[in-house]
Amino acid sequence: MFIGMGMPIPELANLPGVSRPGKPGGPSGPSVELLDNQHSFKFDGVGSYFSINKDNLPAINGIQNMSYSLWIKPDDTTTSQRILSQYYQSTTRIEMAILPSNRITFNMSSGALSTVQIDFNQTTPEWAHLVMSFDGTKATASDRVKIFLNGEEATFAASTTTVPSSTPNIGSRDFNVGALQTTPGNPALTQPYAGFLDELAFWNRSLVEEEAKLIYDATNNNPGKTANLDTLSTGGPIAWYRMGD
Repeated sequence: MFIGMGMPIPELANLPGVSRPGKPGGPSGPSVELLDNQHSFKFDGVGSYFSINKDNLPAINGIQNMSYSLWIKPDDTTTSQRILSQYYQSTTRIEMAILPSNRITFNMSSGALSTVQIDFNQTTPEWAHLVMSFDGTKATASDRVKIFLNGEEATFAASTTTVPSSTPNIGSRDFNVGALQTTPGNPALTQPYAGFLDELAFWNRSLVEEEAKLIYDATNNNPGKTANLDTLSTGGPIAWYRMGD
């Protein structure tokens, strides 16, 4: 499932780090079951990252609807760090990155740079849940990209006027987690991520706020547990990286 680059991937049963603290949905909304959650992946901010082969994520490229979900606990939010990056060139990329301004930026570009930013002010390291939901059938950039932070839709602190392509496609490059790699096969990394990451999942549809809140609550309200995304009543992910559990 993983292709390691830059650092060997450790035995998944023994990944370092304590996972996030860990409510299933009510009868009138989506529901999800729980499962044990004890591990997470710690990135050192120097050379630790891994790559997901592009062939393992075909459904996030060249389609009109996609989403990803993950938990992060960055060591700090005052330096540039690439958390997720599928990079072809400056105007063709799918990314999530921490900015020195205590913001997180989300790039969804395919030939023209389109980006949104949300405030992410954390004075001390703590776990946060993020969902990026993309709907290429919408007309405007603010409608095509929705960001949910800890189960609630986040207000954009900044955004470009460029509307992202209705079907972003960077499928010729692998998907990197924990750093930016601009050239395939080149071990040189930039803006490596320092902190924990857990429960990275991808959908080939647009998640809505009700689903984002359900996933967040299932973990936040149940210590030692997390949402079993495969049991999400509205449809599970196409790929799910549990980081050791």
